[in-house]
Amino acid sequence: MYAPDRSHLKRQFNIVVPSERDVSFRRDASMEEHSLISGGCIIMTRQIGSFSYIGRKCEVYSTHSIGRYCSLGQEILIGLGPHPTDWLSTSTFFYRKNMWAGSPLVDEFYASQEVDFQAIQRPVIIGNDVWIGSRAVVMAGVHIGHGAVVASGAIVTKDVEPYSIVGGVPAKPLRKRFDDATVERLLASEWWRVRPDLIKGLDYSDVSAMLDRIDDIKASSDDWEYRPRTVTVGAVGA
Repeated sequence: MYAPDRSHLKRQFNIVVPSERDVSFRRDASMEEHSLISGGCIIMTRQIGSFSYIGRKCEVYSTHSIGRYCSLGQEILIGLGPHPTDWLSTSTFFYRKNMWAGSPLVDEFYASQEVDFQAIQRPVIIGNDVWIGSRAVVMAGVHIGHGAVVASGAIVTKDVEPYSIVGGVPAKPLRKRFDDATVERLLASEWWRVRPDLIKGLDYSDVSAMLDRIDDIKASSDDWEYRPRTVTVGAVGA
């Protein structure tokens, strides 16, 4: 984990991150401008998109990316890995060499074998416009589709379809946010790529009209795409 000086991020990029003592990132993590992370977080993701926020005391591991316009509540756990329930033992001693290395006993144990149960896990991917409620748990390898909602306290063990709402333990689909035709239009529009200034002041509650407007914007201009600046956290203060 890496915690560099971030005092200029708000001034230059409108990125709100508490002091280096209060939030830790992986060294190669990057953030698009206009994003917010609250205190007490551990953020082990490669990328966080613009207009996304992460609430207090969240822990994010084994995650590739968190998209734009995402809302993550407080005390969320993401990327928790499974243990092998069908092995002799569920203990990490048998497959996490790096966790236990450094003693003659462990080094000798691993001298003739290289076992990494975690290597089979794909990274978590959180799409754009995803809302995850407080104290939810997202297990390793899960992909959460664009526009999805995860209810507070849910434990997500399987992929979540775009624009679906899931909840419970384990999480199960509750309903879709919109009908199938609207979901198809939303996904095709990739509205999160559109410059925010081009859709300001519109009626965001009228989704059909918004999608019509986005179609018009793309058809009438070649300069519709939002291209935010990106900060690599590992380079901050270097």
